[in-house]
Amino acid sequence: VLAGFDAPAAERILALRARLRESGLAGRENHRLPPHITLDLWPMEQAGAIAERLCAAAEASPPFPLRFTHLGVFPGGASRPLLALKERFAPASGWAPHATVFIQDPAAVLQAVSLLAGGFLAFTARVERLYLYEVGTGRLLLERPLRPGR
Repeated sequence: VLAGFDAPAAERILALRARLRESGLAGRENHRLPPHITLDLWPMEQAGAIAERLCAAAEASPPFPLRFTHLGVFPGGASRPLLALKERFAPASGWAPHATVFIQDPAAVLQAVSLLAGGFLAFTARVERLYLYEVGTGRLLLERPLRPGR
C-alpha cells in the first residue's frame, strides 16, 4: 500500500530522479511506481483483504500536507496524519517514512546526495491518494483518492 502525492510534488521527486540519471547515476528504484511513501507490504494472497482496508482508509482519511525539508527521512518522524494513515495498515514503531529518490550502493548514494543537496529546496507535498500495487511487476491493482468528494 502506497500513499501518493499531488501532481506538482510527484513531479518534483521525478525531477530529482531525472537529474541523477542525466548525471550518469542509474538507481535500482522501481520506476513503474509513482512517487510515494510505502505504508506496508503484504503477500499477493492477501490483496483482496488489503484492498478492502485501503478503501476504508481512503474513505476515512482526508488529504493532508507533508513537508519535505531535506534529502533523507523526515526529521523527527512522521506527521500525525501520516502516522494515522500508516497505523490503519500496520504499527508505525520502527517505521522510517520516506519517499525514495535513489537506490544504489553506498558510494553511489553519497554521490547522489552530493549532486542533489546543493540545489534542493524544501517543498510541501499533499498526500492525496492510496495505491495498491504489485511491487515486483509494477501493476496497479487499486487506486483511491483520500476522502473523495468531501
